Amino acid sequence: PYRVVGDRGIGPGAGDDKAGIVTAVCALRILHELNYRDYALITLILNSNEETGSVGTRDLIRAKAKESDAVVNLERGVPPDGLEIARKGSAVITVEIIGRAAHSGLEPEKGRNAIVEASHQALQLASLANSAKETTVNVTMIQGGNAINVIPDHAVIKADARAFTPEEFDRVETSLQKLASDTIVPEVQVKASMTRNFPPWPRAASTDALLARAQKLYAEIGGKLAGVPVGSSADVAFAAETRTPSIDGVAILGGGAHGVDDHADLSSVVPRVYLLTRMLMDLGHNPPAKPAER
Repeated sequence: PYRVVGDRGIGPGAGDDKAGIVTAVCALRILHELNYRDYALITLILNSNEETGSVGTRDLIRAKAKESDAVVNLERGVPPDGLEIARKGSAVITVEIIGRAAHSGLEPEKGRNAIVEASHQALQLASLANSAKETTVNVTMIQGGNAINVIPDHAVIKADARAFTPEEFDRVETSLQKLASDTIVPEVQVKASMTRNFPPWPRAASTDALLARAQKLYAEIGGKLAGVPVGSSADVAFAAETRTPSIDGVAILGGGAHGVDDHADLSSVVPRVYLLTRMLMDLGHNPPAKPAER
């Protein structure tokens, strides 16, 4: 259940990403109460499937971004007080192992243990990471076996891959097939695949320009903003594919995403709502120019 401890509002999704919804609703309410109308249109998208890849909404995000002058994505702000200016893309690696079942006590030698091979494959996947390029590959799920007295004939591994460039995903995908051919259990079959999810969101001059505008507005209340590249993925990447100037992390600060201490920093509610409200005013009054088509 949601609880408040000091300046932290703690609960499932409190920081990731209910904080963004609260920030948006508060800013829009302020504009309404001020009767502020110096903008053409503000479109708010509340997306319920971002954590699973926004498969059902990515086309809508692209379409609305293309119609807009700027995109402000309301992921949580980065402590101590940052906006996100670049993000990694994401991909899902699946490794399926097919072995042979046998009685685990009577004649285990006739079996081909899929879980043992899965353990080997899971350890190998870590070698696909590249710390110099900040590419990460982490095993997050492993499933296999259905009875205590049976040598398992099937296992599946899922791993999360993150990279800042498409080229790094190409490398990971190519190297994955080589790893899959390196087995330790005789006669098992290993099938490996990678499904790309969110594209990388590289740093762009148009994002830096939005950051500079946000920094100037935040300085009105004595705040200082930093631009921070992060390892997670988000819907801003789909918006940025349209070349519409985009920025992220404008919402309330938070931390502990996907963990037991997922939280929003309640002390940041007022300054971050102020920032979003002023950004909507500023962008509505003076929209940025879109970069020329390549």
